[in-house]
Formats: sequence, C-alpha cells, structure tokens
Amino acid sequence: KSCVAAEIFAAKALKDAGIELNGKLIITAVVNEEIAGIGGAEYIANDKIVKGDACLVGDGPCSNPMAYIGGTLQVSFTIKGVRRHNMAYPDLNPPNRNQYSGINAIHKMIPIIDFLRNLQEELEKTETKYPIAPSMPSKVSSVTITKMDGGVSHTSVPDSCTLHCLINIIPEMDLEGIKTKILTLVEEYKKKNPELDMLVQAPVFVEPLIADTNTEFAASVKKAYTSIFNEERDFKLFISSTDAHHFKRNGIDTLVIGTMRGDNNYHAQDEFVYIEDVINATKIYALAALDYLK
Repeated sequence: KSCVAAEIFAAKALKDAGIELNGKLIITAVVNEEIAGIGGAEYIANDKIVKGDACLVGDGPCSNPMAYIGGTLQVSFTIKGVRRHNMAYPDLNPPNRNQYSGINAIHKMIPIIDFLRNLQEELEKTETKYPIAPSMPSKVSSVTITKMDGGVSHTSVPDSCTLHCLINIIPEMDLEGIKTKILTLVEEYKKKNPELDMLVQAPVFVEPLIADTNTEFAASVKKAYTSIFNEERDFKLFISSTDAHHFKRNGIDTLVIGTMRGDNNYHAQDEFVYIEDVINATKIYALAALDYLK
C-alpha cells in the first residue's frame, strides 16, 4: 500500500517536471495481493489488461532491489467425522466402540500435522544460494500451519476439522514435487483408513521467480539505488511471494522494490512504514523509469 502511494507520487513528479519519456509509463494498483493476486495482479497480467516490457513491483524490503522471489503453496485439509456424545460414544479403537461411536475429525488430522512437521525438518536441510535481504532471518523453506478449525463443544466428538497450511519455498526447491508428496501422503492415508472422509485443496500455487539481472531494466533499477544511497546495492532474495510472478510469467521483465523493514510489524498488530522509506521508494520509481525510458 505504501508503494502504491510511492508510484503515484513518482509518476506525478515526472509529469510535473515536464519530462518527455521514450515510451509509456503505466501505474497499477490492485486488491487481494495477499492470496497470490487472484482477481488482482493475476487478472490484469493474464488478461493483458496491462502490457509492457518491464515492471517494477512495490512489495519488498527497502534496503535492496529484489530479483529472486520465493514460491508459495497454500493447502487446506478438511476431514469429516461423526458427531456423538463425547462421554458415551467416544472415538476409541475396537473393542471399545460400536456402530454408535463417534469419529473424531481432529484426531484424524494428527497424522497430517506430523507429516507437515517432518516436511519442515526436511526442507530445513537445504539453504538457498541467493543472498537474502537484510533483516530476513531465513535461508530455508518453511511450512506454517496458519489456521485450524474443528469441533462444536467439549461434550461432543468433533465431526469436522479444517487445517490451513502455507508452504513457502526458496527458489531452488521443486514446488510441484512438494505438492505431489502431499497428495501422495493423503492417498496413502485414505487407503489405510477407507472410512476416512477427507478433502484436500491447493488454491494457491506460485512458482519461485528468478529474474535476469543483466538487462537494461535491471541496470536502471540498480542505478536508481546508487543515486539514492550513494553506494551500489546488489540484488537480493525476498523469500515471500509477490505479485511479481504474474508479470514475469507473462514475459515482462520484472523486479521488486519496497519499503519494508524488520521492525515494521507487517502482517501483525500496529503495522507501519517509515516516511523516509516511502520517499526513497518514490525516488527509486521515478529514477528507474526516467533512466529506462530515456
């Protein structure tokens, strides 16, 4: 959101200065970037609402330009059980159950949680070769259980459980392979438990992005950083997925800048950005556009 303000003021500054650009400068702002751009950046890129040779997405750390972006897989698991009186007909193994016993959907989700924890341990064995942005702590992929819903009361066997998970990977990892591993595990779990009523959905699948840092556009962006900070700033890895993927996938040379710092509490309480970082982003937008479209 701060970068939307930055790009608007950058475009206005260029216009007010009466600068003639050798090409077209387009600014865009969309909703729902939190869910991989579906209906937002994905729509305007895939449906050619906007076209271009280069794109500078505002959604990253403020310290460096970003040329390497992580991939994301969002997975949801839903298990349906049978609700019964919890004390009279609990979900127990034979011979302590009968046709009236409940099926505890939350208990049935435990093997999935164990699998995801083991997957996290496996992914931690591989570190990225790309330099990470300052204030970013992780060089490995992550598996985060983000939300879990289930049950109706203390006295009823839970008849439903939904678990949401976000898997964020470094560029070296195979996202399709991870998705296949998850689906295979679920199928094996179902075979061992034929009575299991389970649904798996993967609404978000965003491959990692590796940009070409030897283009004219990359040179223009680096030049803008040098002008602002009086030193050369190298391209870094931002492990979070961004809308950049959608433009890159459509053949547009795409890089990422931003206003983020580690203490900004983004995606948490009291989220904020520093005014100085917004001003710097504005200057980077303007200088990069000016140099690339000179």
